Amino acid sequence: MEHNQRFFGVWELEPASCQYSMGVPPKSGKYEIQPEEDTLKFILSWSDEERPFLMEFTAIPDGEPHPFANPALADSMTVGYRDDNILESWSYKDDLCLGYSKRELIGDGSKMMVSQEVDTADGKLINRSIYRRV
Repeated sequence: MEHNQRFFGVWELEPASCQYSMGVPPKSGKYEIQPEEDTLKFILSWSDEERPFLMEFTAIPDGEPHPFANPALADSMTVGYRDDNILESWSYKDDLCLGYSKRELIGDGSKMMVSQEVDTADGKLINRSIYRRV
């Protein structure tokens, strides 16, 4: 599988860019995407006012659903490249889409906008943040 290397590396959150309609925007954060054979490894770390958080997962970016390693969070995840600048993912639980995430490279690729969307009974909730390549 061929990966889009433009997404690889460590990205640092620009806290002032955060536009959150769900949860509290982080005060700091890092987003790392690394290739591991035919998968991508995602390492997300962030801090709010009270404590640090860490989330790691791997995914096959082929646009097909695959079992998710933590079934308490999701049964499966689909990850794929829409084009050279967009890496998308969908998470599912009990055949329902829990959420959608889009990582979009901006301009020359030195910045990445991350959007997370969740559909609720009250409408769509969207969080957006911009990260810069470290």
